[in-house]
Amino acid sequence: MTTVFQHAKKIFNSDASMALTVCRTLILGAAAALMLFMVDALFPGCDALEEVGVVALLTVIELARTGMKQRSASQLKGRKQMQAVHWPLKVSQTDTSSKTPNSVPHTVEQCESSIDAENANFYYRSLQAAAKAADVSAAEAAMRRMREAGITPSIACYGTLVGVCAKTGDVARAESWLETLAGSGLGNPNVICVNMVISACAKHGQVERAAAWLQRMHSLGVEPDVMSYNAVIDACARSGEVNRAEEWLGKMQDSGAIPNVVSFSSVLHACARAGEATRAEAWLERMHSAGVPPNAICFNALIHACAKADDTDRAARWLDHMVKHGVQPTVTSYSTIIDRLSKSGDVVAAQQWLTRMTQAGVDADVIAYNMVLGACSRAGSVDTAEALFNQMRERGIMPNVVAFNLMLNIHARLGDTAAAVRLLGEMRQAGISADQVSFNTAFKSFVKSADVMGASTLVREMMAHGVAPDAGSYTAIIAVCARAKNSEAAESWLKRLLADGLGADVSAYSATIQACAQAGDLARADHWLTRMDAFDLWPSAGAFCSLVHAAAKKNDTRRLENLFKRMDDAKVETTTPMCNALISTSRQPSKDGPWLDTVTTATTWTPTKLDLIAMLTLPKVPRVARLVAQITPLTRDACTPLTYVRDACVMAQTTPLLARDACTPLTRVRDACLQLGPTSRTISLT
Repeated sequence: MTTVFQHAKKIFNSDASMALTVCRTLILGAAAALMLFMVDALFPGCDALEEVGVVALLTVIELARTGMKQRSASQLKGRKQMQAVHWPLKVSQTDTSSKTPNSVPHTVEQCESSIDAENANFYYRSLQAAAKAADVSAAEAAMRRMREAGITPSIACYGTLVGVCAKTGDVARAESWLETLAGSGLGNPNVICVNMVISACAKHGQVERAAAWLQRMHSLGVEPDVMSYNAVIDACARSGEVNRAEEWLGKMQDSGAIPNVVSFSSVLHACARAGEATRAEAWLERMHSAGVPPNAICFNALIHACAKADDTDRAARWLDHMVKHGVQPTVTSYSTIIDRLSKSGDVVAAQQWLTRMTQAGVDADVIAYNMVLGACSRAGSVDTAEALFNQMRERGIMPNVVAFNLMLNIHARLGDTAAAVRLLGEMRQAGISADQVSFNTAFKSFVKSADVMGASTLVREMMAHGVAPDAGSYTAIIAVCARAKNSEAAESWLKRLLADGLGADVSAYSATIQACAQAGDLARADHWLTRMDAFDLWPSAGAFCSLVHAAAKKNDTRRLENLFKRMDDAKVETTTPMCNALISTSRQPSKDGPWLDTVTTATTWTPTKLDLIAMLTLPKVPRVARLVAQITPLTRDACTPLTYVRDACVMAQTTPLLARDACTPLTRVRDACLQLGPTSRTISLT
């Protein structure tokens, strides 16, 4: 009984409107007591117990009935509020008499309105769920189902669609839904919707579209705010358009909007991207004048501008200035300077700044270490790289795949296959999956040792770990085969590359040709040269050099003529080793006819056909001719092959029969040899 009255008291105290309910309950209790009195007169018994029991029962019944009414009224009120906020009613509102706490919908119109609100709320929840999952297609499908159900979408629905499209970077669809909202007749879009579209344009560097939406805001009945202008300024900054960023900041001030730290930092970022250090410094001073204290982001932008201008000393001074003004430098502050020093090849200075960063209490991250490791990789500083790599792990910084790849590259350049294999094993132990770059870099370590078997084993391990070889993988293995002069293995891997449909490039074909040439198999080399011709590809200079040396060893003058013609067509510059190979071949007797014979005497040398080919393909022939114009005749015993080439060059420039513009190289050679004749002894330079 005490519990019942305590419950009644709690309800009474929680809501003043319950006073009427309690009074009604007491009256009902009095009536019940009167009824019990009459019953007692007829049926005597325990009066007190009966009266208390009946009153308690009636009180509980009344309180339960009242609670049910209140819950029902509350649910109805919540639905109406949701409908009023998100959904235009299809029927007119019910009269005010239906809004009393104890009333319930009692007309057909009210029932239909309640059902519509429930359905609309269902579709809106689906739309929100799709937007939260960043699923544009699902969000648009929810909107389509809503329309098919005869429910008019609200401004909130359109705003949700604009937001999810902007979030996923689909600028065109975000603009389309904003246009649809503007023409829907529901009212003006709010500033948030327009700002989301402007920001999406900014993130994709579409400055013109971002500016166009800002200019349209007035016609849409929306007043631009600080975020609107900041989004456009950010778009200019991302594209490095300093002038436009400054122009929009000026328009922002003219409109009465007060620039904040984001406004100024965006202009500073524009200066940084353009490398305008002096301009960035001026804007930092303007921030102080405007009473906007710069934060770490602003200082970092200025440091970046100085670093991009290749002025690391200036960047260091601003970092010190940053500390003096009580702004704590971040990892980015130091990493910007480290990155510039690393790219300039100053490994020592980059490492010193890494140490300075740690001493300043700023924990270096894996990106900062990777910058210095990259510098070590380019400089070949193995010991420094190993020390930094170990330091990372000692400080609890887990190297990522980029760090391991940089270390692989350092050892691969040295041909240290053992270290490369060890690093791949450490990656697996650390739970880091090696990618194609990791394996392709490791393949390079086998080139110096010409370890075809080791490279083949690594391919199998690569595939066992679920990494499929790409064109770079096959090309690296073919290079190993070329270094080993293993033409069969090189051709096998090239055929496998073609069979996998990856497409061979110049490097793959050239390495295979080199392997065939170094193995002395010129017929197979010609086969792959023909294949390259079919794809309009030209071998590399290294492949041509290998072919020239191989043909020279076989004294195959016809093949040499063809190779030099190919080099002339491919615009490949003739190298000194090629010329020496040609001159060596020209010393041998020829079987191609009297005009191809080498003309020599016991003490002097006369240029032959192949010598002149070498000369006519050397660059800057006129300059060489001028340099040797005053040299006296040279004897063969006193001269090197290159000296012979020099003399032949002079002869090629002074022979009347050499019409370089009108004749092919072979015609020029023939005419020059015929002009010299079999009795010529020296080249007169008088």
